[in-house]
Amino acid sequence: MEGGTFWDAVAVGQKLGLEALSILEGETARQSGPVIWDSRREPRIYFLVPPSSGIDAEALACRLLSFGDYVAVPGVLVIEPPGPHWLVPPDPGQPDRLVDPALLVSALKRAAGSRWVTVSVGSGQLQVLAGDAQVDGTACLSLLFNLGGHPTC
Repeated sequence: MEGGTFWDAVAVGQKLGLEALSILEGETARQSGPVIWDSRREPRIYFLVPPSSGIDAEALACRLLSFGDYVAVPGVLVIEPPGPHWLVPPDPGQPDRLVDPALLVSALKRAAGSRWVTVSVGSGQLQVLAGDAQVDGTACLSLLFNLGGHPTC
């Protein structure tokens, strides 16, 4: 489908895209808006944002697809490979809901400066995205769940 009318697509590499989606899902209680994963050839993640949202793609090391650009949009029920599929399908109750551009820009910036680390939680371990300050212990690492009713930090 051609971008620019109902949505624009922000295309990012698979690693950065998955990390940004992880951050977005945490900030939006898993309501990020529609996201496509195309795992063919050069794997890409496509975040569908409102048209003309003004995202500075060059500054974010991504590509903004709008008028004249096409995205392979899977059928609504296609949620696994092969080929393009939804990581986050459109919400049938809110078909016009798209990824918030400001939240996406923030998530992409945070993901670009983060790395996956293993933290101990209770008697187990968990993989989380953390920035340098969190890894160095100079900033809190907020986890997206709580243990026994108490926020984990």
